[in-house]
This record gives sequence, C-alpha cells and structure tokens, in this order.
Amino acid sequence: MKLIFTEIKIIISNSYYSMRNFIVYISNRFVIILIAYILSVIVCSFLFSIFESKSFFQWLWWSTVTSLTIWYGDIYPVTISWKITAIIFGHFWFFFIIPMIVVNILSIIIEDKDKFTDEEQEWIKD
Repeated sequence: MKLIFTEIKIIISNSYYSMRNFIVYISNRFVIILIAYILSVIVCSFLFSIFESKSFFQWLWWSTVTSLTIWYGDIYPVTISWKITAIIFGHFWFFFIIPMIVVNILSIIIEDKDKFTDEEQEWIKD
C-alpha cells in the first residue's frame, strides 16, 4: 500500500513539474499566446453560432468584446449551453491568456539588475 502512495506521489509531482515547464514555455512565447487567443475566439464564436441561431460574425463580435473585458452588453447569453460555454471561455481568457500576455510583456520590460555579464561568469569559473 505504501508503494502505491509513493508511486502516486511521484506521478503527481512529475505532472506538476511538466505542467509548470509547459506554462513557462508558453508564457515566454508571445506567438503561441496570440495563436491560443485567436483560436479560442474563433472556437467560441463557432460554438455560439451553433448554440444560438445567429451569425458567426455576431458571435465573433461577442467573443472579442468579452475576451477583451469590454462587455458592451448588446449580445448576452440566453440558453444554458451558451452560458456554460461563456463561463468556460471567460475563465480561460481571464486566467490564462491575459496573465500570459502580462508576464510576457513584463519579462521584456523588467531588467534583472543581478544578472551576471559574460566577463563575470568567466571570472567566476576561473
């Protein structure tokens, strides 16, 4: 029994580190974040055009306005399936896409004052 818990603990810790590495990898690549955002807006718009009988471009407008947290309120969820999908995509944009963009921009702006120069690294090695 103890062996099973040890194996489960190893699997969980390995999955934590692999997920962490995956998030770090994505947050350092602005193009991947942009592709994820565009794909999520298109998928969200497509799903809403299926759930509601309105055009794809109306839902593209709604998805873009919602993902940018503007929310004019001219189009809003009516059916349960649309409300659930809106909750999922809203959380995805708010807790994944926006923080990744902020981290990416901050990593470019913030300069590490404690970063070693090449000369300092060579001096430390000797």
